[in-house]
Amino acid sequence: MTELKEYFKKNQIFVISIFFYVLMTLPFMLNHIPWYDEAHAYMQAYFMNFNNWVGIIKIEGHPLLWFLILMPFAKANWHYPYPMLVINYISSLAAILVLWKVAPFNKWLKVGVTFSSMFLIYFPIVARGYTIGVLLIFLLSALYKNKLEHPFLYPILVGLAMNLNIMCGIGASWFGLIFFIELLKSNLNTKTKAISCSILVFSTLLFIFPFLGGFGSEATYEYNTISARLNNIYLFFSSPILRIILFLSSIILILIKTHLCKEHTYLVYTYLLLLCLFAFFYPGGPHHFIFLYIYLLSFLWIYNEKCYNENKNGVCSLNSKADLPCIILILLLFMPLQYTMSNIYYGHKIHTKKLVSIINTQPKFKNSRLFINEREALIIPYLIDNKNIEIYSACNKKPLNWDMYDTHNCISLEILINELYDKDKDTYLFVSPDIHSKQFDKEFKIYEFPKKISSGELRNE
Repeated sequence: MTELKEYFKKNQIFVISIFFYVLMTLPFMLNHIPWYDEAHAYMQAYFMNFNNWVGIIKIEGHPLLWFLILMPFAKANWHYPYPMLVINYISSLAAILVLWKVAPFNKWLKVGVTFSSMFLIYFPIVARGYTIGVLLIFLLSALYKNKLEHPFLYPILVGLAMNLNIMCGIGASWFGLIFFIELLKSNLNTKTKAISCSILVFSTLLFIFPFLGGFGSEATYEYNTISARLNNIYLFFSSPILRIILFLSSIILILIKTHLCKEHTYLVYTYLLLLCLFAFFYPGGPHHFIFLYIYLLSFLWIYNEKCYNENKNGVCSLNSKADLPCIILILLLFMPLQYTMSNIYYGHKIHTKKLVSIINTQPKFKNSRLFINEREALIIPYLIDNKNIEIYSACNKKPLNWDMYDTHNCISLEILINELYDKDKDTYLFVSPDIHSKQFDKEFKIYEFPKKISSGELRNE
């Protein structure tokens, strides 16, 4: 007990911060109903096998690792969605613990990051694989100054981050490149160098291979003009003009306060690749633009590590009290997310279990066919064990399979209605009021077709 009191006395800000972090985030994680992209990845893992994994990844635009993590739970359909929610939550908590225990930051900066919107609202709740990537980026930052002391662990972490998702792969590739250059110059033995290089090469090939020949439709189908994509970035900032001014001011201030070194290339490299990705390949959303802040934080981390190595007195430019205004400016940038509590936890996602309960319990749905639009695919993981129901894509009328997501040009509803007739089975079409609507507070509509009818005779329940 005395030891615990002593530990609390020395680490009370850390203990209090972690206590309130868990208290504020755990209940929301346990009550979170997966949104479309979470359910989508789960179903891709469910259908993924040795023959189709390349096609799935090409369409998705993200590499393999997150699907492999989900695969055992998806194949068994074991207690969906809690396995992926718990894995994601543990990763977020672990990232915060690594930040507190290892990052060379002012304790108040750590408090600010811990209770920023990205770590309070998004990363611990929404299970999309990004959180594991953030943990890996933090670990790479923590080991950066002593990377050659870990010639096998470090390239493994690089490879895992590269093959988790595109956003984390951008930063991981810089860490891998610097490690490779310094490895060749090091005095490590030839065998160690060969094994380390082999890990990097294998990880890079695994990342590149599925994308040979270009991305699929999932990565490029919307916001096709550069102006629309840049506008999407502009809209990310909650108060656009103010946020952009703060963002640019913080970058300028950081560059003024720090001495030019190779670590600056990390910030330039990651930002250029992120902006090129958003401008030419994928429009991105708030959960993607968060990585502008993750890489800013990671840069400060590795720069301060360098600073500690060069200044034995432990005084670093961005960690000293004299630079508190700079830290405050950075903290302001951790909050501008479009995501709000209602967007994450409520809306039409909250009706998912209600709709699933209706389908699973009402006798009229037994031995029926369900035609489900792509954007309503979030109900599918709850239904895949129901052997009394046949599930089809409302876009292409194909039986449920991984490639039902590989289309964004659905046939018209009227044509679909006239073609969906089976005299032996009742047919139901499930769509939301507007499948592209951003109004998440509307109930699902259930359209029922007991007999062949025209669209004008459609009965809405």
